[in-house]
Amino acid sequence: MVLQEALCDTPLGLYRIVCTETALYAIERAKGAQAQWEPGPLANRLKGEMREYFSGARRQFDVALAARGTAFQRRVWEAVREIPYGQTRSYGEVARMVGRPKAARAVGSAMAATPFPLVVPCHRVIAAGSSRARYAEHEFLLGMERRMLRETMEKPYILFDLDGTITDPKEGITKSVQYALEDFGIQEPDLEKLTCFIGPPLVQSFQEYYGFDEAEAQRAVQRYRQRFAEVGIFENGVYEGVHEMLGELKGAGKTLCLATSKPGVFAKKILEHYHLAPYFTVVVGSELDGRRSDKAEVIEEVLRRLALTESREKAVMVGDRRHDILGAKRCGLTSVGVSFGYAEPGELEKAGADYVVSSVAELGELLRSF
Repeated sequence: MVLQEALCDTPLGLYRIVCTETALYAIERAKGAQAQWEPGPLANRLKGEMREYFSGARRQFDVALAARGTAFQRRVWEAVREIPYGQTRSYGEVARMVGRPKAARAVGSAMAATPFPLVVPCHRVIAAGSSRARYAEHEFLLGMERRMLRETMEKPYILFDLDGTITDPKEGITKSVQYALEDFGIQEPDLEKLTCFIGPPLVQSFQEYYGFDEAEAQRAVQRYRQRFAEVGIFENGVYEGVHEMLGELKGAGKTLCLATSKPGVFAKKILEHYHLAPYFTVVVGSELDGRRSDKAEVIEEVLRRLALTESREKAVMVGDRRHDILGAKRCGLTSVGVSFGYAEPGELEKAGADYVVSSVAELGELLRSF
């Protein structure tokens, strides 16, 4: 095997790029400036890509990787290359990406063993629940990427979903659905089976999950609201860290809005009860008669009230279910999915979320970077 190399000076020090004729063989810290192998076209091309990366002009590397390591390690390295610029995934999330959900520790070992740092962005793989990388070098790279994003993607308007994103409404929603189903002679003692109702419009969910026709679904929603309006509305709780995150975003000059498929009258009561109302400039929900229940319609109304219909690139939508992401895409907004809500595994990615975060802390850090 004939190897070629190039030396590249970076903000992290001098690196040696080693390639075959067709693939990257290794990237390593150079202990000295003296070359070991002849220069070559692929190594020189990758040297140029590294310079573009550190200048902010490049967000991914196009080079193929030489077949080194075990089959599992190679799957992990290729999966990590798919993590978008400036975003992070946990070791467990990467393990699920490669079809080995219990292999989080092995993912960590694969990260440590990669001969392709930078090109395989190990700095984007962090511990679950954290927003920071473990090593100073990785923290530098992640910070650099987020800074570059902030300089090129300023988005001062942030639209939030409510259920599963700001608050955890599980008890109130599932018990109210249970109450509505009883009116149809359906007994569902397992509330976990009813979490699918959290997020999407209720009429749609009763039709999808229980086969109700339009009239039956409307009747079920009315029955649901009998309990929800009196009891379920406050069987709820704000996710830990949300108050602090919203305060920091507002203090940073962001304009915060609520865009929910829940009826606006209920959403406003929840915000007031949990002392969240002062954070939000605009609050839009559906109407009690069923109008404006589609998420894209809700988003469009927020944009209309903000006078952003002609400059929607300034806004981002945050939600925990696929209809939040699909609504954002239909309206031309950047979308952020939160996996700590009620999405099924892979649901947000499949819907095409631009970003997926796994904690409130990570969400706040990402939104501040816009």
